[in-house]
Amino acid sequence: MQNDVMLKGSQQRIFNNEKYILIVCFYQKDFDRLSLTQS
Repeated sequence: MQNDVMLKGSQQRIFNNEKYILIVCFYQKDFDRLSLTQS
């Protein structure tokens, strides 16, 4: 039972990391486009 809870916790952490990476990549594209239009 304890092991199952720990497994779920680590899966949640991995999911959060992937979501964070996706958001960062998305904003990075946005930021590149903004800096292109500014110059």
